[in-house]
Amino acid sequence: MPRPSLTPIDTARACLAEEHAQVRAERAAFETFAERVRALDPVPAPSQPPPTALALRDRSRAHAGVATTCDVRTAYQETVLAVEHYESVYGESLVTNLTAELGPEIATALQEDGPLALAVQQAVIASVGPAIQDRRAFLEVLDAEQASIDEAYREGDAIATELTEFDESETATSMDHSTICETIDELLERCRQLIDARQREIQERVVSRYTDGHDLCTYLYADGPGEWTYPVLTVAVSLNRHLEEIHHHLETDGSTGSTIR
Repeated sequence: MPRPSLTPIDTARACLAEEHAQVRAERAAFETFAERVRALDPVPAPSQPPPTALALRDRSRAHAGVATTCDVRTAYQETVLAVEHYESVYGESLVTNLTAELGPEIATALQEDGPLALAVQQAVIASVGPAIQDRRAFLEVLDAEQASIDEAYREGDAIATELTEFDESETATSMDHSTICETIDELLERCRQLIDARQREIQERVVSRYTDGHDLCTYLYADGPGEWTYPVLTVAVSLNRHLEEIHHHLETDGSTGSTIR
């Protein structure tokens, strides 16, 4: 019997690594963007409205050299929109992404060319905070999923290795029927525990207010190579099927040799 494949979990680990790198890059990009906006020199809030055209002209002169909304857009383009995966994952215009990440009010304010008002600068910085926090929180979710996937891989690999070594050695031919059945039953129990643990984890996980463990698996794995939405369960069910076939042969044949092969 060929060794059961762990490819779905291997693929999931690759998908996780890529997603983790992308989210980390986005978090860093938003942090850098916030720093650049914070360093800009905005137009100070006026103590009272300019009453005359002359005052307006004087204010315009006073604003020479201060930051503009164009400076903020440039900073956004050179940080958030400059992450390596932006085009392949998002591919949105600056305005569309600004609206999605910082809100429609900020996007509208930054579309208008002109000096950067202090209030706008402060609003932009405040709006970046949730975008950064969202990425930090998601990185924690990805870390937890990585730990779960790694543990499932170790257990799946151990079961597959023990099954393969048992199958390919001469041990089976020298063991009595009851001992072989006991070994297979132990492997079956470990496999069922792996299935139960993973199902429980998916069902109990809360990623956000609107996202659960099933949504996370769909997001991370459904569109990846192989399209295994539940890679751990795919491997565990395959292992379980192999073991149950062996168990069935042992029960029906009572043989200790060829039945396992």
